[in-house]
Amino acid sequence: MLKNLSIFVATSCLIQVIILFDLTSSLNLVYDCNPKKKCESGYEGKRVANPEDCFSYYLCLSDSQGNYFPSDNPVRCPEGAYFDAYYSNCYTGSTCENQCVNLCLEDCTTYNYEKVADFKDCSSYYLCSPGRIKIHHKCPSTTPLL
Repeated sequence: MLKNLSIFVATSCLIQVIILFDLTSSLNLVYDCNPKKKCESGYEGKRVANPEDCFSYYLCLSDSQGNYFPSDNPVRCPEGAYFDAYYSNCYTGSTCENQCVNLCLEDCTTYNYEKVADFKDCSSYYLCSPGRIKIHHKCPSTTPLL
């Protein structure tokens, strides 16, 4: 029974993602959220999005063998600006939307401020905080679904 429930939960999450994609198909919704992969296929000095915070980005660096990798720490945009991954630059006057949230994560894994969907309520999620604490949140009205 539990296995069937897991399959249903994963399937319903996939259906929600497909429906959401159909409603917003005019937008580019394909995001590679791994800064390491983005740097490997880039160049030194390239700016890549921080998947955990859209007010910062990583700078791609290289070593003596020509390998590219993201900086150890993200670079903050100026106050009031967000990082636009499409233009690889910080801009003001817009809202911040994290495009890299894992919609189908079933439970907390790292407890390092990850977001986990509430499968009983599509307009809610759990924030997994250090100390193995799960805090229930409602999605903002501008983004009603996680």
